Parts: sequence; C-alpha cells; structure tokens
Amino acid sequence: MTLHTPHGPLPADSIPRYNEDESLESALIHSQLEWELPCGWLTPQYLAEDAGRRNHAWVHFHPNGALKTLPLQSRTPVNVGEEILPAELVTFYDTGEVRRVFPSSGKLSGFWTEEQEGAVTPIVTLAAGIASITAKLISAEFFPSGILSNVALWPGETVSLHTNVGTIHARSGISFFENGCLRSYEPATTIDVETPIGMLTAYDTNAVGIAGDLNSLRFNRLGAVESLITMNCTLQVEEAGQPMLEFRPKQIQSYCSEGDTELIGLHVYFLESKLIIGNPRAHGFDLTSTTISIQRKLFAPHAAHC
Repeated sequence: MTLHTPHGPLPADSIPRYNEDESLESALIHSQLEWELPCGWLTPQYLAEDAGRRNHAWVHFHPNGALKTLPLQSRTPVNVGEEILPAELVTFYDTGEVRRVFPSSGKLSGFWTEEQEGAVTPIVTLAAGIASITAKLISAEFFPSGILSNVALWPGETVSLHTNVGTIHARSGISFFENGCLRSYEPATTIDVETPIGMLTAYDTNAVGIAGDLNSLRFNRLGAVESLITMNCTLQVEEAGQPMLEFRPKQIQSYCSEGDTELIGLHVYFLESKLIIGNPRAHGFDLTSTTISIQRKLFAPHAAHC
C-alpha cells in the first residue's frame, strides 16, 4: 500500500508507525526519494552509510501530517530565513517552517566518539542579533519567522559576541528574543553582573550544554538580569521582624567519586520587585522592604567529570 504525506508518497518498502487515531506518526524509509520543501530539495535518510556513526533514523510527522523530524541521507544545505546552513537533521514546526538545524547527527558510542564527531562537524557562521556567530554547533533553532532563536555550541567551543548588553564570552548556549536582543547565555568564565541587589558573580560549573535556550544567565526584554547562577556569592536576607536567612552554594556528594563533593550553584531570580532564591516558585523577598547583603569567596571554576 502506498503511504501518502503532504510532501508526496513514501516508497512502498517504507515501514510506517501510526498514532492511536491511525494517522501516520513516523516512517523508516528504505528507498531513495527527494522532497521539494520551502527550505530546499532534501533527501530523507534511506540507509545508514556510516556504520557505527549514524543510525538509520525514522522520519517523524506532526498530527496534521506535516514533517516534524527529517534525518537526511547526507549533509545538505538548508535555507532558513536569510541563512543557508549545512544539515544532517532538520526539525519543523507543524506549519512547515524550519525549527532546528543539526549540522551533524552522529550517534556517540564506543565506536564513534565525541572527538570523531567533532572532527566532521562543520564551522557555521550565522547572524545573531546585532552581530554574528562563527563556531561548531550542535544545533541552531529558529523562530517561525526564520530569525535565530538560539544556538547550542559544540563542547569546548566558546564565542565572543557583541550584544545589546555588551560583549559576552559564551560557551554551551546562547538565546535571543525575536527582536535580536540577548535573552540568555552560558558564561565561558566567571563574570560580574549588575542586578537589583548589587553586583553578583555569574557562572555555572554544572551547565548541561545540550539545548541552546537553557542557560544560567538570563535577561528580560529591557536587558536587565532576570536570573543567574552564582558559585561564589552568599546572600544574607533580613525581612522586617524576621530572623536573618543565609543562602549559599551547596557542597553535595559527588556522583562521580565516593568521598568527593561537588559545588552546586545558587540560583537567583529577579521577578518584578521580588528576589526569589533556589526555585522560581519559592517564597519571594520584597526588594523594597528587605535588607540584602552579599558576601564573596574565591572560587576557581571547576566541574567534576564522571
């Protein structure tokens, strides 16, 4: 039976998977075909040429039938807005626009290492707010308009970028508002930033670095700090008529080595006129009626590695 999609029929030897409502959820393609999409002519992956590096991946569809995830047979130029990016994997919004581009999509294993994948990952240049980024990327995500939303940098990559809040030095990830203003980034080194309670040192030794929009130093649309993680600042908070409370980074048992400890940073949020510590849903301290002091200690950025 021939399987039909909004982009054309699938080869007869494709293997389908269905949703509960019997709509097509995904398909494993075994014969070569080419689809003409708004972002270019793309060939879905139909075999795994690089044994040990790339799995034979499924093509996924949104419930409305539009493409959701498209693994490509080989690295192919993809048009997104004003950009042309190399891609081995592309994801789409259900309205058809490109959402994410992955320049490389190899599977890391004992047969294929991060270093090997990095060696075949291309350096990409793309517009980012008022400047541009040149680096190896895990992925680039875009708004439906084609404007850059965020990038996840390849492990070990750092970039310097001119933004509306000044020059930043970033690792792991950077994200933007749709108007091009900086939304968040992962500082490459410790950095002192001005906040509603004074100068705090921002840095996170435990940054995950998988998604470009999950960064520890975040800004609001006006360019003011909205939240950060600090590894070397202790906050003493005293509300009227209440005992003084102290908040500091925590030493916890290391997951990597028994007997070792890891430092977990203090997460600080500034929402409206409140200071919130640890969890954005936690109790907030009114900045207009609370006394807050900051203490620092020397800290050399270091993360435990398993």
